[in-house]
Amino acid sequence: MNKKRLVALIMVVALALTTLVGGTLAYFTDTDDATNTFVMGNVEIVLDEAKVEYNPEDYTWTADEEAERVDTNTYGGEEGLLYPGAVLPKDPTVHNTGLNDAYIRVKVTMNPYPLGLIMNENSGTSRENFEALVDIDEDNWTYESEVMENVLDPETATWTVTYRYNEIVKAENDTTPLFTTVTIPTDLENMYEFTNVPFDMDILAEAIQAASFADANEAWTAFDAE
Repeated sequence: MNKKRLVALIMVVALALTTLVGGTLAYFTDTDDATNTFVMGNVEIVLDEAKVEYNPEDYTWTADEEAERVDTNTYGGEEGLLYPGAVLPKDPTVHNTGLNDAYIRVKVTMNPYPLGLIMNENSGTSRENFEALVDIDEDNWTYESEVMENVLDPETATWTVTYRYNEIVKAENDTTPLFTTVTIPTDLENMYEFTNVPFDMDILAEAIQAASFADANEAWTAFDAE
């Protein structure tokens, strides 16, 4: 083999090595993947209260703490009519049974608005009249608003008062009861007919997620806008 042919052969081999090394360095690669799982939460609440029983022997109503909690109670009627001074146990409590922390509020509606029960010589605002009947837990609940409808018609007049729970309620936690008793006033005004005139105290609990809101005001503004 002459010198020119030898040099040519070496050059070809060198170029081939350069291409091989260059290709190896360019393709030092690896792959991996990750699966991102998004578990959606939820907001769920349960509103209940202790089951109440009437004792005709001493004309009292008591809460049965051993019984399963209920979503309704009846006071008076066939079990025994209410009377001035009667103290009725009632402890509406909201349980956060969902996965997300939540803001909680409760709306209490008197339907029809019991004029004979609350309009007496010491009556004040509607809120004051209502809070004279119940022992609001002011340490944990804050008054928000009240709305009256059909005020001039005693048979259809309703009144709703709203209270917010002061703290975010963590998942699987409960509020304190909004109140624990309803007390029938002893100074009922005789000008109003009260005997055997039933009325309902309807309680509605509402909840909204706490996450993504700066505070309760922002959260409830969004809730009311829905």
